[in-house]
Amino acid sequence: MWYWFATEKGQAVDLNSLKRSPKQQQALAALRQGKIWRDQVATLEFNDAALQALRKKGLCDLASETPEF
Repeated sequence: MWYWFATEKGQAVDLNSLKRSPKQQQALAALRQGKIWRDQVATLEFNDAALQALRKKGLCDLASETPEF
């Protein structure tokens, strides 16, 4: 399963630097609390486009984890 997470740069950046992009700001604030599974994104106040924009800036990334059964 794939999940989004904040990179070290994303953990360190000032959230106010994203004030012109409120969805990105919300997304990064949420990612700082912990990983977000891709299937959770639809239920949140931001969208995949905001996460992709953060990824282009190096503030978050995707990773996969194999669930344990």
